[in-house]
Amino acid sequence: MALARHCMIHDLNKELILIFGGIGKEKVENQMVQLDIKSMIWDTPVILSSIPPMRYSAADVYCPWSSTWFIIAGQGGKANIQKCKPLSDIWAFDLKAFAWKEIFVKNPALAPKGVNFRAVALSSNNALVVMGQDTSKVYLLFLDNPIHYEWQIYKPSGNFPRSIQGYSLNVLDQS
Repeated sequence: MALARHCMIHDLNKELILIFGGIGKEKVENQMVQLDIKSMIWDTPVILSSIPPMRYSAADVYCPWSSTWFIIAGQGGKANIQKCKPLSDIWAFDLKAFAWKEIFVKNPALAPKGVNFRAVALSSNNALVVMGQDTSKVYLLFLDNPIHYEWQIYKPSGNFPRSIQGYSLNVLDQS
């Protein structure tokens, strides 16, 4: 299975590379595959829940303090690439339970929608930070209260980086 524009993380505890979604052989996927780093064997894991809709070019981030992988927005909903629409949903994959769960927010209209977003997790705030091409907006989703998830949009001041595509956000946790 050759994929492009997929989401991918490294599960340090199980020594696995996990991949979700992407474009393969001219269709959009919602399959999850894993690579065992020690044996170098690809496999399809047993998922104990429903899975997110097919998508590509989604933002994703791993929160090591909660062993949760978040998939945010993207393009998808249909196997045919030409019929895909911008998505604005959020899904969380619990690496301990090996199960997906959709995250519902109080204000979905404010959610990042579509492609060209990147995300980073802030352990100090227990939050996700999402940025896209419009660098005048920073999206935050605080994860402290799972009953009332809510997007907050901040407008930073100063000299904005010009709108760009193809960048990454990385964070080094000092703890």
